Amino acid sequence: MGAGLRVISQDGSNAFQIDDNYQNLFLRHKGTIATTLVSNPTYNTTYTVAVTVSGCRGVPMIASRCGVPCHSYAGPTGTPGEYLISFIVMGPLGTVIDYYVFDVLGTDEGSNFGIKVWNAAGQLQFDAGKKPMRVVDYFADQETGPRTYPSGRTYAVALAGGGGSNSLSGGGGAGYVILTSGAVVAGNVVQATFFQILGGSGGGTNMRQTFFALVLDVTNY
Repeated sequence: MGAGLRVISQDGSNAFQIDDNYQNLFLRHKGTIATTLVSNPTYNTTYTVAVTVSGCRGVPMIASRCGVPCHSYAGPTGTPGEYLISFIVMGPLGTVIDYYVFDVLGTDEGSNFGIKVWNAAGQLQFDAGKKPMRVVDYFADQETGPRTYPSGRTYAVALAGGGGSNSLSGGGGAGYVILTSGAVVAGNVVQATFFQILGGSGGGTNMRQTFFALVLDVTNY
């Protein structure tokens, strides 16, 4: 921007955090849900649950906090602004997932006080009265070890991409398993990994696709 309000990150990156061009995401919805359905009856290792979120103004970003590997994805239901968010975990039936839905703000959703920033088209870009998506870390990998963050805070992870397959052989003959990426959050320790969601007989390949992870600070959200 040539003039006006600019807030620049203090981490040395000089990235813009607030200006009239950067579209911030804000908390749209949050909740706690437990897995209810087995998704892999052959192996009895993964369980799923889904929730519908309405009122979205853009394509939402989903972050989760779960003590076992968890993967989430969202898809439109056909109703404007409504998305079905599905979760799959490698854990027992009844595994609890805390989730957070981040979305752009509609111009009519602004606060009645505090700093607000619009772009030239009149779209609301930032609102100090809302709860912004606070990113504390980003990494892209095929597998990563645990990462530890400052204690006393609450963390969640938004994942994109990832997955792959493993080829198996043994006494039962050839087979394969299909993998997805997942994130584990245990207090202030975060780990992203892969876990099995499907399997079958026949030939397969060993493959890993890179996943992308945002670690978010959702303290008091």
